[in-house]
Amino acid sequence: MRITVHAYDRYTFNNGSKDIVTGEPDASNGRFAQLGWAKSFNTSGSLVRDVSWTMGNPGKAEVTEPLRQRW
Repeated sequence: MRITVHAYDRYTFNNGSKDIVTGEPDASNGRFAQLGWAKSFNTSGSLVRDVSWTMGNPGKAEVTEPLRQRW
């Protein structure tokens, strides 16, 4: 089985919110957005993985990166 996960996010300063990882309030850096020194931006990416297992034994599934040619 091949699984592809696509992710999209918009990094922005939201007054009243905080950073998920650090817990730092957005208001701490929000002044940079107000001054024009910082801008919101979009990020995106994808991840592909192959999952294989022996029929009747799904508990021993193996997850690997798919083989692909490198040019």
